[in-house]
Amino acid sequence: MMLFWYFNRLKTFSIPEIGYRIRQIFHHTIDRIFFKTLKPVPAIDLVIPNKQPIIYPVFTEKLDVSKPIDWHKDLASNKRFPKVFAHAINMRDNRYGSAKNVWEINRMLFMTDLAWQYSKTKEIRFVLLIQSHISSWVKENPYVCGINWHSNIEVNIRLINWYYCWQLLDVENLSKANVAFDTFVRQTWLPSIYQHCRYSYQHPSLYSSANNHLIAEYAGLFVASQQWRFKESGKWNKYAKAGLEREIRKQHSKNGINREETAEYIQFITDFFLVAYLVGQKCNNSFSSGYKDYLYRIFSYITQIMDTEGNSLMYGDGDDGYLLKIGKGNYPNNFLSLLATGAVLFNESTFKHPKCHFDEKANLLLGDKSDIFDQLTGTYPLESGFYPDEGHFIFRNKNILLHFDAAPLGYLSIAAHGHADALSFILHVDGKPVIVDSGTYTYHTHQEWRKYFAGTLAHNTICVDHENQAKQAGPTLWLKHYNTKTLTYYSDAKKDFVMAEHNGYNAKGLNHTRSILFDKEENIFEITDEIEFSKQGSHFFQIPLHLHPVVSPVLNENSIRIRMGKSIIDIMPDKQFPYVLLRGSISPILGWYSEHFGEKEACSCVLAEFQRQHTFQYKTVIKIIS
Repeated sequence: MMLFWYFNRLKTFSIPEIGYRIRQIFHHTIDRIFFKTLKPVPAIDLVIPNKQPIIYPVFTEKLDVSKPIDWHKDLASNKRFPKVFAHAINMRDNRYGSAKNVWEINRMLFMTDLAWQYSKTKEIRFVLLIQSHISSWVKENPYVCGINWHSNIEVNIRLINWYYCWQLLDVENLSKANVAFDTFVRQTWLPSIYQHCRYSYQHPSLYSSANNHLIAEYAGLFVASQQWRFKESGKWNKYAKAGLEREIRKQHSKNGINREETAEYIQFITDFFLVAYLVGQKCNNSFSSGYKDYLYRIFSYITQIMDTEGNSLMYGDGDDGYLLKIGKGNYPNNFLSLLATGAVLFNESTFKHPKCHFDEKANLLLGDKSDIFDQLTGTYPLESGFYPDEGHFIFRNKNILLHFDAAPLGYLSIAAHGHADALSFILHVDGKPVIVDSGTYTYHTHQEWRKYFAGTLAHNTICVDHENQAKQAGPTLWLKHYNTKTLTYYSDAKKDFVMAEHNGYNAKGLNHTRSILFDKEENIFEITDEIEFSKQGSHFFQIPLHLHPVVSPVLNENSIRIRMGKSIIDIMPDKQFPYVLLRGSISPILGWYSEHFGEKEACSCVLAEFQRQHTFQYKTVIKIIS
């Protein structure tokens, strides 16, 4: 199985990337030598002051950080990764559990929250907890030993959280007043920070891997080299800053839309660019005006993907990844937090969503600017947003929000976090998701579920012969990408219209075109699909519509009726074709929804299935009565 994956991965390499991969092997060899010879950083064993439990969520599990932490354990499976050379670990091997579950703890998001609590209360127990946990981590994770040195993005998220811990603890002054803490900083913390910086610089994610990982690596190294002055800091800082200036342009369109084609990752990636920008500004090492302009455009797109209640659209992978998480909530709405920060940073009223407030994270990033935030009028946009160059179309009318996805599969040759969802759509009404993207659920474990959630049948488009629109060659690896094309569009006060196509089934002699017409006066959507045959043959077609799990559809003679708050939504599938209403099917897998990583639940699915041998049209009408 692994040989098959490596073979497919090799197909995505360019000639220059092969040279880069060879250099990576060389660096891993050097790391292995270091692993065998490097003296461990001295760690100080401390007794953690256990006054009361301090519980932090880790996806579906809970972690008591008032107690010692097993840094290599997957809480969900109770399995443990081995303490061996990091790059000798096969993270795709289920026998160790989920690496993502382990990494979530080792990102140390909870540590920044402990430091935040200290900054507010000045209780020394928070300092002792942080000191103890970092010391324990250093002891249990020698350089390049274990799963927590396996991925460079994890190293850099840790660096950024350590930076904010350093700021909140006011380490320079605390060290002067506390000899034991000063010893810990000089002998344990700073040497480990240096190792993190060295690793970050020597293991960049380039070529087909140059996605959100590379952004994180540049951001972590920029922030660290700005704060801590090692002999290489100047070189590291210049390198990382140039990388961020380059990647904010490469990984976003001219309208600030991220090219990985995953909505939830937007909040994750934006935080890296934002934190680096603010640290540079604070230290008189500002980024260019072009960089700031791209940040503004990113925030502008975020406003478009939010519904009236502050829920964001969902497409592509979503894994509940955060750079910073101040507060103990499991799934804080970081989109709203970003908009609050952006509203103040850019003095922009349109960023002030009615549901956002100046929260602890905004306070951490900007200082207490709540008075400036409160003075902004909050003129939130409620007009449709069409992005034909990028293939994202957002239909709006007051309480109605529909997203039509005519975008590419994903970014770079592997399109790691994209889903095979060409011409799919999702619908929110009254600030609630109604017709939904199925979500993600898992990456490297539960392979059959990963295949389903990333595949075409899990999305509101047309699936042919039980096959995806692109070839899924691994959990985060796609081959034979499809192309999408916007054919025509317009938007005015009365109507919105888009027609687009994709070529994912061209090898079968089939071309899929979908148009969406939105009558804003009647609140009626007409979705028209056309499958054009250019070769003879019979094919099996599936057209699903996935409904949010809380939706209780009622099947009438010619429609499916849904009541959501004050609104009634009538879905009328094409009468020419048979359809059924199902929920939570296992064989085959269909009718499932994953709002958060590691969680799934059954949802209702309207499914039309039929065989055809020639060109046909399929029309779906959705009427919303408010």
